Amino acid sequence: MVEHGRGGSIVTIGSMWAHQAIGATPSSGYPAAKGGLHALTRNLALELAPYQIRVNAVAPAVVATPIFEKFIPADKLEETLHSFDGFHPLGRTGTARDLANTITFLLSPATSWVTRRHLERRRRRHGRTQLSIRQCPCADRPPGARALPPTAGRTCERQRSWGRNEYMVAWDHVTRDDVVRAIQEYDRLGPKEFFSEHGFGPTTTYDLVWDEGRYPPKAILGTAYEFATGQRLASGDFEGGKAGAVTVLGKLGFTVQPRRPVR
Repeated sequence: MVEHGRGGSIVTIGSMWAHQAIGATPSSGYPAAKGGLHALTRNLALELAPYQIRVNAVAPAVVATPIFEKFIPADKLEETLHSFDGFHPLGRTGTARDLANTITFLLSPATSWVTRRHLERRRRRHGRTQLSIRQCPCADRPPGARALPPTAGRTCERQRSWGRNEYMVAWDHVTRDDVVRAIQEYDRLGPKEFFSEHGFGPTTTYDLVWDEGRYPPKAILGTAYEFATGQRLASGDFEGGKAGAVTVLGKLGFTVQPRRPVR
């Protein structure tokens, strides 16, 4: 594709299991492999963007394919597949045609400005489920979106006005209770173990003030997002200051103040 210079589209086949551990199907090797594929997808999308090559992934849940015939008796196959119906909001397992239609959509010109996205069906905590696609950068920008380096090629009016792409984070999933839970986790583990467990670092400019305590707003918000969605954000996925965590937490009714200078 690079040599021909005409752009192109690549779709990788990931898995919901790379995002969420499922007790009904305990495993580690398969999710690890698919998680690596998702990481490859994100990085290839950035590397190939200057050549107008889009790279996206689909991350399906249970899809009825012949592979199940290898370890499920024929007389139990239909019953077993139906037992996974509750994994999806529509109440059924997927088919090969469902997956093929999704892949065709991502390969088509209809998604000519979509890259570095994972179309996924994921299971949320508390038994809730949802189908989601991480939004195209030209969609409405929520508070906290992290800017990515600009890439070569076409841009929309919003990109030209910002001068950069935006990584979308669905903060509307996060509730006040999720933030309080993250604060309680911070208190329980202590700063060092909390940062190690959830992948963030100490604050440098702002403090989240709660019940006479002071907390790192970016780390707390990122952990709250993980609690709400079952999906972990990296520190580089969103801003921690006024353009990001400070605004999101403020909308949820929390007080965030500039950090007190050390004397």
